[in-house]
Amino acid sequence: MARDQSSTENGSPEFAALVAPHRRALLVHCYRMLGSWTEAEDALQDALLRAWQAHARFEGRAALGTWLYRIATNVCLSRLSSQHARAIPQSLGPAADSDQNMASALEEARWIEPAPDHLIVDPQTRAIERESVALAFVVALQRLAPRQRAVLLLRDVLDYEATEVAHMLETSVASVTSALARARLGLEQARSALSMASAPTSLEQAQLLERYVKAWEARDIETLVALLRADADFSMPPYPTWFKGRAAIESVLRNRIFAQERRFLLKPTSAGGQPAFILYKADKSNPVFHAHGVQVVWAGRDEVHSVVTFLQPGLVTGFGFPPVP
Repeated sequence: MARDQSSTENGSPEFAALVAPHRRALLVHCYRMLGSWTEAEDALQDALLRAWQAHARFEGRAALGTWLYRIATNVCLSRLSSQHARAIPQSLGPAADSDQNMASALEEARWIEPAPDHLIVDPQTRAIERESVALAFVVALQRLAPRQRAVLLLRDVLDYEATEVAHMLETSVASVTSALARARLGLEQARSALSMASAPTSLEQAQLLERYVKAWEARDIETLVALLRADADFSMPPYPTWFKGRAAIESVLRNRIFAQERRFLLKPTSAGGQPAFILYKADKSNPVFHAHGVQVVWAGRDEVHSVVTFLQPGLVTGFGFPPVP
């Protein structure tokens, strides 16, 4: 969990005021780099602590924002040097034919986390581009080597010049140019391998998602399956197994998800500008609904293309919802 921001800024209101205009954008940058909004908050606190400690030596030869991005980027690179790249199950291997081959859950640190819009998108200015925090983009980013990821974000998302990026990463302009070319190619390949593309928001899509929610809450498996595209995919991290196609998804819905009289409530929200739902679950052993996770849905105008359900109850409060509805 992220530390209280007072641990870095207590006793320095001037510094807090100085960095406040940059905080949200820095948090988003750390999220893109790390693939986890909880880890991004922690990394941001580390970066601000370093900035606070070094501020007396800041000579203003670069803009304050550039200096902060340099510190935050290098904090993230340091973290990435000692951990596995985060992913979703669709990134790890082929789909399973049915739920009979479902593997055991892996540790949470393996998985990408969806980012709550209220934490990363400025409600007043809408300053953060939604495309750059969309879960599909973040998933694809994690397939890049960390320094390639950093270069691509600093150049193509934040629009820094190659000379500035070279200074921030303590490398040459030639190295930045080479890394950017490889990163762009790798990103395109990663994105093309995913089926996470939604149609623009429309009345038809809203009606589709309304039917989808009603089917979940009514335990209506036949309707749920009928709403899926023929080659839709479905995953539930921390379980690494994922499913593709209506028959395989119907199998896991019938034999796993809705077994033991499980019931669900879905509350609409948004993750990186993407339609999402807070999931509450009740079953025979615990008939009271309680936080279960966050489900992100990619949909067209009349079919659901992809579903990723993050089975992390702790994410629910991070999205601003209570643990019990």
